[in-house]
Amino acid sequence: MPLQGLLVGEALRGAREAHIEELVGGPAGNGAGLIKAIRPATEVVETMVSQAEALIERFGAPVGA
Repeated sequence: MPLQGLLVGEALRGAREAHIEELVGGPAGNGAGLIKAIRPATEVVETMVSQAEALIERFGAPVGA
């Protein structure tokens, strides 16, 4: 949410100053609901590489590569 800081910035600043850690959050929570599984980093990278290889095979190498 690009405007989230404008909406809750003052409240979060007050929570930080009062050391109320439960109310201080970061933007990482916005994507937390998209996580379907916890996987090892090796598996994530291998998946990304194989997907990139498939795309390169299908569409060709990126311009300038």
